[in-house]
Amino acid sequence: MFDQYPNQSRWGAGAAGVDRAAFDEGLRKHMLRVYNFMMLGLGVTGL
Repeated sequence: MFDQYPNQSRWGAGAAGVDRAAFDEGLRKHMLRVYNFMMLGLGVTGL
């Protein structure tokens, strides 16, 4: 199949000017927040 944009990765191809490190840092912060909410939910359920 013809790839119209061969030099762009599929992840973040439309991210205007966001570099990989900033994307990874933001994703890490988001996932830590999600996991913290999950731990809080487990703690409340356990009580």
